[in-house]
Amino acid sequence: MVTAAQVAAGLHIGLLVGEKLADLQVDYPSAPEMLGNFVARFVADDALDESMLVEWLSAASSPTVAVCVERALALLATTASRHRLHDIWGVGGGQMPTRTLTHQIQLILKVSCAHTIFLNSYEQEYLSHGDANEVARCLRELEVPHFHHALVYHASVMAIESMHARVAEHLAKLVRALVNNATVSL
Repeated sequence: MVTAAQVAAGLHIGLLVGEKLADLQVDYPSAPEMLGNFVARFVADDALDESMLVEWLSAASSPTVAVCVERALALLATTASRHRLHDIWGVGGGQMPTRTLTHQIQLILKVSCAHTIFLNSYEQEYLSHGDANEVARCLRELEVPHFHHALVYHASVMAIESMHARVAEHLAKLVRALVNNATVSL
């Protein structure tokens, strides 16, 4: 296991001392900001103590090091920005939290009892035209084939809870079409 002290020493010696970061910036102009993101994520994950950043800023040997450390400190400044650090490299596919995936699946399926569409156009496209291809495209964009069972589950729950035959019929046709075109397997 790597300790916080070892992480700090590695970052300090490897990139922040001397002209190494400045040299990297020649080939990759946004290197200080990207390294700042990386360092902030280390702090957010408790792999590096935030007090090290203050020390590094006061001892910054070049403007590029200062930019890097200031970026990390700015990202760590508020609770909201610390929360966003978990997605700083982007979120997709299997990296999305289950709650987010469930919400996305529900958005794809959601309809009101009066057959009015809520929140997005994906459902309207399917319900008005019976177009399972649009729903299949939305599922593919989520990049989580291991989670497609949730669509079947939530479609079943929505069909039961809606207590409207038309909604249940549309959702059953949708699931059948997704199974037939191999988007979802049962």
